Amino acid sequence: MFYSSTTAGTGSRLFTSGSLQRLPTSSASTILHDISSSKGVAKVILKKGKTQLFRDGGSPMVYSGAVDRIIGRPPPKTGDVVLVADGTQTPFAWGFYNSSSMFCVRLMMQLKHESS
Repeated sequence: MFYSSTTAGTGSRLFTSGSLQRLPTSSASTILHDISSSKGVAKVILKKGKTQLFRDGGSPMVYSGAVDRIIGRPPPKTGDVVLVADGTQTPFAWGFYNSSSMFCVRLMMQLKHESS
């Protein structure tokens, strides 16, 4: 199943296998978390304060120094898809994991948040 999202109006849009759902950002984050948990996808948790470096047009390359911990059994292997979350474990992106690079995640899709 392919997942992608963009911001529109008052919430986020989450595309799932060709169907379109408009969801509040918090609902979309919950869905991403549920998907990762049910499919055994590892979650890369960033250190507090590092999320803004990679969110909303920032760098798509997450360097290993920005990572607080990786949650998942078994641990991700190079090339695995991982869920990337901020320091409060709120998911904000999907990426490809690379265990042999100083850039341990290449972001491929972000859940856009709304500014308040």
